[in-house]
Parts: sequence; C-alpha cells; structure tokens
Amino acid sequence: MGLLRLPIRYWISLLAFILLVAIPSYAYDIPRPSGFVNDYASVLKPQTKKKLEGVLRQLKEKTGVEFAIVTIKKLNEGDIFDYSVELFQKWGIGQKGKDNGLLFLIDVGDRKLRINTGYGLEGILPDGLLGRIRDRYIIPYFKKGKYDEGILNGTMAIVGVIAKAYNVKITGYAKPKKAKRSISLVDIVLILALLFFVSPYLFPLFVGGVFGGYRSDWDSGMGSGFGGGLGGGFGGFGGGSTGGGGVGGSW
Repeated sequence: MGLLRLPIRYWISLLAFILLVAIPSYAYDIPRPSGFVNDYASVLKPQTKKKLEGVLRQLKEKTGVEFAIVTIKKLNEGDIFDYSVELFQKWGIGQKGKDNGLLFLIDVGDRKLRINTGYGLEGILPDGLLGRIRDRYIIPYFKKGKYDEGILNGTMAIVGVIAKAYNVKITGYAKPKKAKRSISLVDIVLILALLFFVSPYLFPLFVGGVFGGYRSDWDSGMGSGFGGGLGGGFGGFGGGSTGGGGVGGSW
C-alpha cells in the first residue's frame, strides 16, 4: 500500500526509465564520404555518377550549397530518418554557420528515401516543394526499378530550384523528366471505346495525347548539356547541420 501513496512524479520518472531501457538504441555504422555522390548500393551508371558529381561540385562552387547523394543496399536496423540525421551531422553537410546542406538518401532494400535539408535551405526548399519533386521525378522511376533515372531527375529538379534562387547557371544541368505515364491495355481500349461513341471529335485528340508522350513541365530557365570536368579531389564537407527538415517516402 505504501507504493500507491508515492507522488505521481515518481511514477512518471519510473515509466520514462523503463521506456528508455526498453527502446533499443542503434549505433549506426556511418561510412566516410568519398565525394558528393556515394553510391554504396551500386545503382548508378558510371556516366550518371560522373555527371552528378560534376553538377554538384559546381553547385557548391557557385552557391556554397553542399548536396550529398547516398544510396545504401539496406538499413538492417533502426529508422531511415534517424540514420539520415546522424549521417548528415557526422558528415557535416553544408557550410558551418550557414547550414546550407542537403542530403538525398536512398535505401534500396527497404524501398525508402529521405531528403534532408539544413536550416539555411528550408526557405528555398520547403517540405511541400520537396514533396512535389519526390512525387513527380523520383518515386515514379523508383517504382519501376529505374533508380539511376529517378536519382538523376530528382537531383536535377532540386538543383534547378537552388540555381534559380541564387541566379547562377550550372554547366551540365539538364531539365528533369517525368516518368512516362503507365496505363494498361484494357484501360486504353475502354477509354477509346467510350470516347469514340460519346464524341468522335475527341477521339483523335485523345489518341495523340496518350501515345505522343510528354516531357517535364519544370522550367527553371537553365541551360542543358554536360560539360566541365570534376576539378580537384573531394575535400570533405564544411561542418553544417540539420534539424531534420525535409521529406521521406517509400515505393
């Protein structure tokens, strides 16, 4: 009966201690960065990796923004959000004091991703905008197993926003492309039949729209084409940090 008379604050402290002991704490094995592009899952083509490395190097030189891409085969334990924050902090992505870093992390085995921003980029890349980039230029490719294209197009979409905000031109930038729309043969037949009987005038317009394909509607006013070398060796990141801002996703 004596235990029941203890003040409520003691019970709260006891519960907090039990939860602290019961919930596992993971010590993540964070590798050392080898560049702006760290493809540990080996999903990028050599030419894509070279292109991205050159673009991200220029981005740092012209804006100060440090953009790291990381692919991993599978996070065996813990949570991708916690892992992304710890990796961001240990690498120090972004300039110290400006916190203008960005991490694009892809967990291929668990089919999850995180795009984390430093405090200094949250105004340029709010969560809503990053979510639209994720949904338009990344996830549709990842669902088809096209990680190379999804990473390339997602990165270019983000780089375009940053370059426009800083009013700089990045050699090697290419306008991102949406994945082609996927529609089943049954759906096509049903829709064509409906349009043909309802309005024959709309029939040829629909056929041209479906089979004509489309390109990106993301217009940042940037040039295209790839040029320029990688320059000197990678010297590491500048000591920036993040508060966990950004977006996640799965496919």
